Amino acid sequence: MISNPKRFKQWIPTVVMLYGPAGTGKTKLAETLASELDFKWMEIDNSKVKQSHVGDGVKQAKAHFIAAKKMQPMIIFLDECESILQPGKGDGSQAQDEIIAEFKKGVDPGLKGQRVLMILATNYPWEIEGAFFSRMQHKLYVPLPTAKDLASLIQTYCTVSPWPDFTMPAWGVTDEEVVKLAQLAASRLFSLRDLIHACNEATSEAEFTNAATSFAVLKREFERVTVMCTQEQIDQYENFAKIALKDASPPPSPAPPPPSPEVVATLQQQVQQLLQLQEKQAQVHK
Repeated sequence: MISNPKRFKQWIPTVVMLYGPAGTGKTKLAETLASELDFKWMEIDNSKVKQSHVGDGVKQAKAHFIAAKKMQPMIIFLDECESILQPGKGDGSQAQDEIIAEFKKGVDPGLKGQRVLMILATNYPWEIEGAFFSRMQHKLYVPLPTAKDLASLIQTYCTVSPWPDFTMPAWGVTDEEVVKLAQLAASRLFSLRDLIHACNEATSEAEFTNAATSFAVLKREFERVTVMCTQEQIDQYENFAKIALKDASPPPSPAPPPPSPEVVATLQQQVQQLLQLQEKQAQVHK
């Protein structure tokens, strides 16, 4: 749809939000989409927009949208979008609200019919200002990887060296041990970032000891690494995903209201008159 706006017209999304726990690859998904579509990439530095002087944040936001339309096809990416799109509170709230207003104007109607897609990434989707939230055509939950996903990633890591410039020790891990590591990682709520960190630590240990990276070394690092997500946070994301999915669905058609007693009485009277007229016509024909 995005690559052919003339064909799909009003169905083209202008704003998509990727949300979920930290370290699940939201930025990488956006980058991959840009590569697959052969779109240019523009990443907004939210610290510059937010920490600029009064009025400069609005100018920077506006400049990004103008540049994106001039250089389309383009993907505008905003990471940690809640830091900009959260309603202002206390001192400086007016400047914050003005920035949000400029973003709203920039995407709708600013990106209508353009080959420009704005992708937002956040770990806190419930903090985004409501009016801007309603402008998002898609809210996509990026969950933690499953045990099956983790097993595939561990297997890939065991066969592809993360440090191609170094001579890596052999990976002494069987397929059965990969499955056990994946189950351990899933039970500890590993994100992709947690997995990479644990594997890197195991590889580094093996490099210094000049030994094979064994199952025992990997298991020790998998148990040692500090994970970034809790089960309580997962429940919060999943509950939010249900609400977001419900909001994205078209509302059911309302049931027609029952006729009032006056309308019912009028209809009955009209039916009675029609019956009387039919009787008179039948007598005339006789």
